[in-house]
Amino acid sequence: MSNCPKCGMELKEVAKFCTGCGTKIEEITQPQSNITNQTNQSITNQNLNKMEENTNQNNQGVDFKSMPKSAIVIAVICGVGIIGTFLPWVTVSFLGYSSSVSGISGTWGWLTLIGFAGAAGSVLFGKQMGVTESLGKQLPLYTGGAATLFCVISLIRVLSNSGGYGELGGVGLGFGLIISLVAGVALLLVGLNVIKIK
Repeated sequence: MSNCPKCGMELKEVAKFCTGCGTKIEEITQPQSNITNQTNQSITNQNLNKMEENTNQNNQGVDFKSMPKSAIVIAVICGVGIIGTFLPWVTVSFLGYSSSVSGISGTWGWLTLIGFAGAAGSVLFGKQMGVTESLGKQLPLYTGGAATLFCVISLIRVLSNSGGYGELGGVGLGFGLIISLVAGVALLLVGLNVIKIK
């Protein structure tokens, strides 16, 4: 809402005249509104130009040809780990019926997925995100360690509940957890330079 420029009374949005002094509002606000529109248009154009410049700088894309082989290997390992989180981590059988639960059905699976996605994102889009080279080399170690830790915690939880109930059924280890665990260990070994990629 605005106020009358002559008497200061609060005006309704659709008011054409001030109810306090009777001043015609359109005459007073028309020149100001043209100035405001021109100023807003100028600011909008400046903001659009800045956004376009930023977009052009950030849309350089991922150039796989100039990317180090180690970054591609890390991204592939992370992709395998991410796929593993969507596969069964736990299988449950009871009275002849069986079911499975994927990694993303639980907290540890989600944390593993985030760890792998963070590592893949940092090696693929590190330059665009402003990740320094030294941090880019350390991230696979940290994220690989975290993903491995989350998988080991899940593995311990599954194995502590596994076992048979005779003819009734039991809880078993799913292959998705094994895939994610192997990918986490591989990422950790690459980060520690145990596995050297030229």
